[in-house]
Amino acid sequence: MHNKKGGGIRTHEARVRFFAIDADLLLVFGFDGFCREISPTCELTLGWTPAEFTSRPWQEFLHPDDRAATLELDQRVKQGHEILSFENRFRHKDGSYRWLNWKAKPVPAERIVYAGATDVTDRKQSELLRAGQHQVLEMIATGKPLADVLAAVCRVIEQQEPGLLCSIVLTDYARQQMGTGYGPSLPASLISALQGVPISPPYACPCCQALHCGQEVLVADIEGDRRWSSSWRDLMLSQDLRACRSIPIRGSNGNVLASVALFRRQAGDPGPANKERLSIATRLAGIAIERRQAGEQPDFSHISHGKVDLRIERVELTTVVEHTVETSRPVLQQSGHDLTTDVPPGSIYVDADPTRLSQVFSNLLNNAAKYTERGGRIRLIVRQEGGEVIVGVKDNGIGIPADMLPNVFDMFMQVDRNLERSQAGLGVGLSIVKRLVEMHNGSVEARSDGHGMGSEFLVRLPVVLSITPPKEDKATTLPSSNGQRVLVVDDNRDAAVSLAMMLKLLGHEVNTAHDGLEALDVAAAFLPDLILLDIGMPRLNGFETAKRIRALPWGKGVRLVALTGWGQDEDRRKSQEVGFDSHMVKPIDFAALQKLLAALQVKTA
Repeated sequence: MHNKKGGGIRTHEARVRFFAIDADLLLVFGFDGFCREISPTCELTLGWTPAEFTSRPWQEFLHPDDRAATLELDQRVKQGHEILSFENRFRHKDGSYRWLNWKAKPVPAERIVYAGATDVTDRKQSELLRAGQHQVLEMIATGKPLADVLAAVCRVIEQQEPGLLCSIVLTDYARQQMGTGYGPSLPASLISALQGVPISPPYACPCCQALHCGQEVLVADIEGDRRWSSSWRDLMLSQDLRACRSIPIRGSNGNVLASVALFRRQAGDPGPANKERLSIATRLAGIAIERRQAGEQPDFSHISHGKVDLRIERVELTTVVEHTVETSRPVLQQSGHDLTTDVPPGSIYVDADPTRLSQVFSNLLNNAAKYTERGGRIRLIVRQEGGEVIVGVKDNGIGIPADMLPNVFDMFMQVDRNLERSQAGLGVGLSIVKRLVEMHNGSVEARSDGHGMGSEFLVRLPVVLSITPPKEDKATTLPSSNGQRVLVVDDNRDAAVSLAMMLKLLGHEVNTAHDGLEALDVAAAFLPDLILLDIGMPRLNGFETAKRIRALPWGKGVRLVALTGWGQDEDRRKSQEVGFDSHMVKPIDFAALQKLLAALQVKTA
């Protein structure tokens, strides 16, 4: 008797037991460690013919990391325990491993076990990718060293395709060579040897070409490929590496930041079976590298754990909302979105930290812009209901699936799993919104009718029910007469908008630019008193921008402040040499910035 899944079972009772299991593989194991019978689908799932699989003890096919747990379970089965679900990895004939989910029913009297196995490799790899993605995002958000983050990305990639070895090498564009490399599974001598290799033709290795041309490069047989230098080829072969695929890692602005190299110890194509998963992992690397180059620090861990001290004041809510809209409008306009506001007349007072409250509304507007297709409609509504004020942000974007709605405020949650849309975001914006609103004794709610139906976020805050408006506090009054013209230049648009927003709340006239060349054009028309200039930017970095500003007639008297993640004496000396007046290390000490602005006001009074 045979069916599409089974065959070769010798007794009627065995057939009944065997065919009752719904699985990809159907097996009869003996207590002696050998498989007695197996369905023909073994070859489809694991590559082995039934004869090959039954000729060796089944333990030989186990992944080494799963051996102890599986053998422990095997003892329980031999004692008569039935297994309903157990997952481990079995070796495929090509050397890779497949994840199998097992059901097992022992027959101790016959010293055999009837078992069924279902191939769950795709599901397990997706789970591993999500877990790895969450781990990497958390490492980025909490400021772990770049070396640790990129090593974690390499491990995420290696988990997706058994047998792959992965490295990530940064680009040193200033010297036109390969920079620091990371590869936890590869020899350290190999990684260090790649640093400093020129990336211009003639190419020493595939990574050089990938970095220089910005395209994938495949070497299916390192030994027989003569396009590269013999020294590189000999180095790879000495480490028993036989095939390589190099893939460029791009930043949000399209620049090549690094390359990821995939190696195998046998000739062939070392590309992954699922390129979408690889692209997610490489995008994570791009986010980490961009944030490191921008000198960004983890301002996220503190907020998410409620470790931020709020500076509570009596504030007029609509004023905060209007300032937030004003600073967020350029981002919305850049995406072609139409923003409308509905703010009631009169004053609504709340006890709040105006800067943090602005951050809440800004994050919601940016989130709406991010998840709405170009040319979308976004509406911000403020209304008072009894003792509460409700600020709502509604869009006609991609919406939120019902199964994701309860978790939309979780850390690193991204409704659209496509990291290209995330624009180097970590998925922490809504989590920060929730924490900050709750710290103001308020609540936030997400609503959506499903995918493609848009979304709405409602922030509820307690209102100060007072007939007489409070006396103005000097600390909360927005200065108007002595405000300075400030230009904020940062290729990280969120950082530029946030800083501009805070400066506007203090009464300064603020403009923004997002690379050095744009900064020169904006500054020539705006004629700022102060320029806060990021160092690591595309097209023209901060040092070169400062030099060009100082060479212009209007730029000789402007005050230049370098913004960077580096604060060593050598970094400060270099800033001073190119014409900067001050050097501020990210994250910016806002009190120090206010002191600088105050001194500038006295100077220009």
